[in-house]
Amino acid sequence: MSEQKNTPPVTSHSALLFLDGLRGIAALYVMIGHARWLLWEGGAAFKDHPEQYSSLEKMQVYFFSIFKYGHEAVLFFFVLSGFVIHLKQAKEIERGRAVLLKGYFIRRAKRIFPPFLFALLLTFFCDKVVEFIDASIFHNATPDEGLNTNISFDHSLKTLAGNILFLQNTYVPIFGSDAPLWSLKYEWWFYMFYPLLLLVNKKTALGSFLIVALLSVLSILGWSWGIKLVDEVFAYFFCWWLGCLSADMYANRIKVPVWLIILAGLLLLYIPLSVKYDSGNAIVKDTIIAVGFWGLLNSLFLLQKRQVSFRLLEKLKPLGDCSYSIYVIHMPILVLANGIILNYSHNVMPKSMTYVWLSILIIPVLGYLIHLLVERPFVRKATPKLPEQLVRV
Repeated sequence: MSEQKNTPPVTSHSALLFLDGLRGIAALYVMIGHARWLLWEGGAAFKDHPEQYSSLEKMQVYFFSIFKYGHEAVLFFFVLSGFVIHLKQAKEIERGRAVLLKGYFIRRAKRIFPPFLFALLLTFFCDKVVEFIDASIFHNATPDEGLNTNISFDHSLKTLAGNILFLQNTYVPIFGSDAPLWSLKYEWWFYMFYPLLLLVNKKTALGSFLIVALLSVLSILGWSWGIKLVDEVFAYFFCWWLGCLSADMYANRIKVPVWLIILAGLLLLYIPLSVKYDSGNAIVKDTIIAVGFWGLLNSLFLLQKRQVSFRLLEKLKPLGDCSYSIYVIHMPILVLANGIILNYSHNVMPKSMTYVWLSILIIPVLGYLIHLLVERPFVRKATPKLPEQLVRV
């Protein structure tokens, strides 16, 4: 890896539109994984009585099994977010222009808060309906122990305030049943620390990368900065800064050998192994997977330079536009659906994938409507020159 000071190639902003499609696929992937978890009896139950499934139903079970790596998919969001946030600055630095952060924090707030606050309100409403119908999931009494231990319904004012300040899972629980909100804490604080590292990055792109790597390694090894939130954010900061590294590579500020990019991409093969053979250190596992996504992202850029087209991904831009909304709203809706289904089935999880298919049809439509009504009005007037709307989670 070396720093490079060549004139960057002329690139069209439309060349990056395929990233929007990738972002949409990632959000849909996470949503389907949770639908499979909440609206179907699960793989363990299936293994107990596979003879009760028809051949078509078994095919659906095997198909939906590929959606069980939702947590890992969020790491792709981190890498992609770092890339998009830093790309404009990387290009400006390479051209010898001043780094401008005017309006940066306002833009970040406009991207994050409108759908986030709507999701908190939706979560409160859905959870109260779950409580009103006295659903088994509210009492942690579903047939799925994973649901019983991982879904909570804390709606206290302290928890609400802590979530709005992005302190969830550190000083307060996640608000209500919206478990995916864990990632927003990291995303927000990555945004907050980024300007400080940008000052170093302006002088040396490689130096800023090494500093972030050191901060993450120290945090992973147990070094404490005296503030729990900082310890947690720094532990994952490297995953996000990999995207910044990709932006510096895209702007020709840093050159990385092709073989290293390909080798990094192969680390994605570690995902199923990391789940099957849990090493016990989640942060190390996540960092390895994030490096894999970094390799994948840069491999796609290499293919694009060789005139490989990603038009199919570009056509998925509408899905990418509403991906943040889909991500923050889907969980409380699925929890509510779980409560209703179990109430009417005498607390027996369905064997059919029908409800999973329905969620795939309904939730993206709801996500797009919320994008139009809640998200788009705040980002429409401040659309940047680069497609910063690509990543919002």
